[in-house]
Amino acid sequence: MNINELLTLGEQYSKKELSKILRESNLELIREGVYSCKESSSYLLFVDLEKNNKEERFHFNDFFEGDYFHWDSQTKQNIDSPKIQSILSGDLSVYLFVRISQKIKSITQPFVYMGQLEYLEHDPKTSNPVHIIFGSMDYDDFTSNSLLKEIYDWKPSKIGKSSSTSISKEGHISERRQINYSKPSKTEYVQKQFQNSSEWKEVKHLSDEIFNFIRESRTIEKINQVNKPGTSSSVIQSVFTPKLEELGFSSEKQNLFRDYELFLRPDFYKKIGTKTGVIIEVERGKTNINNMDFLDFWKCHICNGVNYLFLFVPKVLLQNQKHIEKWEKNKTGQSPYLTTNKHIEPFFREENYTNVRGVVLFGY
Repeated sequence: MNINELLTLGEQYSKKELSKILRESNLELIREGVYSCKESSSYLLFVDLEKNNKEERFHFNDFFEGDYFHWDSQTKQNIDSPKIQSILSGDLSVYLFVRISQKIKSITQPFVYMGQLEYLEHDPKTSNPVHIIFGSMDYDDFTSNSLLKEIYDWKPSKIGKSSSTSISKEGHISERRQINYSKPSKTEYVQKQFQNSSEWKEVKHLSDEIFNFIRESRTIEKINQVNKPGTSSSVIQSVFTPKLEELGFSSEKQNLFRDYELFLRPDFYKKIGTKTGVIIEVERGKTNINNMDFLDFWKCHICNGVNYLFLFVPKVLLQNQKHIEKWEKNKTGQSPYLTTNKHIEPFFREENYTNVRGVVLFGY
């Protein structure tokens, strides 16, 4: 049984709900922080980050440090305990469920599903409990999910506590995380009343075709070759042009802003159905510095016969040598993709709806 196929990363689940989804009747009855599945070789970790009303022996040693997860085993477990040995050997598949607090205003809180873990190392000086460092196989630097971000960012110091672990992963960037930095991403926003419409289905189909193209290894290689300081957005745009033209997009379409005394053209345009259309804008270093993402949204807002926007932005800012050096050193830097998500998301809360019915954000 692949738990990742049954659960959604970043969604909340009670043990009762999990008991039904995973067909584990005993799961809803357990009070411990671990559960060994009867129907598979899965081992579930249930973690409360804040240890309110718990004994001092429950230290604040459970937290994320980048895509590494620190975890203290049960206090009765040592390195020779059968379950711990099965974790170390990889015989058990480990899945993580986390909540900040057990209760809020006396109401028991559900757990957030954080994905699958992979054993990396343990502190040999620890026993009863054993302190283990896992790699998070589903860690998402570019998530817009507030529940995931809150748990990723939580540290014992936020509540005036400290961890007793002697192992630190601060500044360590795992190979998996480095690979994810360069993998394309996509976020879709659509107004509720258009989610099941024929026009959105066509828009979504186009976005899927484009995203599949962007994820091809040869496309990624071409993007990496030109995504360098001094490169204009038009050079990046040229990587996507053949595929967009194949899908029926036209470049630099004129007369879409004829009602305004403005010299504006979209990078690409395609008509959708008989009454609407989609424009594409490709950005690079100035995405957020000059608020080009807001300008692109505004262009879609005033564009004749257009209600959808595809926006291409860098996942990591590589605009000058300083950005390059920071990226090469530790694979971190500013993320226009993350920032643009923060800018676009509020427009798709019902109270803020405009005539822009949907936006698809591509991170390259």
